[in-house]
Amino acid sequence: MMKGLISLQKTLADVIQDIRHQIIYFYHQNDNSVLSFFNSFIELSWKIVDILRSQPTAVQLFLATIFSAAWLCILIKLVKMALQLIYPSLFRAVIIKYDIMEDKTVLITGANRGKGFQLAKQLALMGARVILACRNVEKAEKALEEIRKSTGSTKLYSVQVDLADMESVRNLAEIILQAEPRLDVLVCNGAILLDRLYRTESGLEVQLATNYLGFFLLSNLLLNLLSTSDGRILLPASYCDLKLAKLEPNNINSELQFKQPVAYCNTQLANVLLAKELTRRCHTSKLPVAVNCYDPGRSYKCSGGLLPSTADDQQTALAVDTMLLLAATSQGKACSGEVFVNSKKTRLPSIAEDTALSEKLWKFSSFASQLVQKEPPLYS
Repeated sequence: MMKGLISLQKTLADVIQDIRHQIIYFYHQNDNSVLSFFNSFIELSWKIVDILRSQPTAVQLFLATIFSAAWLCILIKLVKMALQLIYPSLFRAVIIKYDIMEDKTVLITGANRGKGFQLAKQLALMGARVILACRNVEKAEKALEEIRKSTGSTKLYSVQVDLADMESVRNLAEIILQAEPRLDVLVCNGAILLDRLYRTESGLEVQLATNYLGFFLLSNLLLNLLSTSDGRILLPASYCDLKLAKLEPNNINSELQFKQPVAYCNTQLANVLLAKELTRRCHTSKLPVAVNCYDPGRSYKCSGGLLPSTADDQQTALAVDTMLLLAATSQGKACSGEVFVNSKKTRLPSIAEDTALSEKLWKFSSFASQLVQKEPPLYS
């Protein structure tokens, strides 16, 4: 009897792991993978049916009840995902009242296309002074011209920054500190997903540097300026990828191994931990800066290049709505250290609440980004 239960447990574990892998694959592919996902899902469902047939009647009834409830939850989730793609407006928060942005200054990284571009256009329409920080100067100027034509705004500027290069991030911060008397919102936007390990000249894993460390350094360097205007910092954190993250203190910079999609997902978790740690430090120092994360969507895929695939229009609209909520409404200032998905606060996996991991990540990041010059005792 005991051997039979152990065998059943192992078999079910294998099937559940297969389902998990299929869901992970689905999340990281484009819309063409939907049919493949459903086919695989049905095949795995039949595997479980076969398992149930070989069990005693009482066990069949018990397991059938559990799996029926689980399948119903999964079905509801899949229907919701489908509706979200087809009718995104159904999932948008009813937030109409925006702050007066006429006297506000907003800095947006990666704003020459996608979500950053659309957000810059919306803020320009609202009268804000918008600064686009982009890696490619020509693309930034082209984006500026397009926004000027569509909005009529004359309060648009661009600066160059390479988020993977900490010296470039320092130069950007210096330009802002010298030229801008105030900064109301810092929107950290942009991410890359690579198929193998790349390192910068300073030895940083490129994904980590671009998706997290550049934001870490820029946020810290501009924190005092932001505090003078009760500022806000927005950080990207793909919610579905948080569940796949396995951030280890001795492998933050892929010192021991590099594995996808875990390495990418770790950068998303790192941004959440940054938001929470900055929130704690701002509270302790009595700096009136709100730091929150927004879900940019899950449309990135491993393409073997330095740039991710472009998010579709519906996911972009949902993400921009969330970014606007945090950048230009009272809700974005009313809380800090939170993650917003489709304009709503969401619950986080337990690893995102790990204060010990957050502190170790902060120590590593301070040295890796050269915020501090002395290497801290990370693992003591």
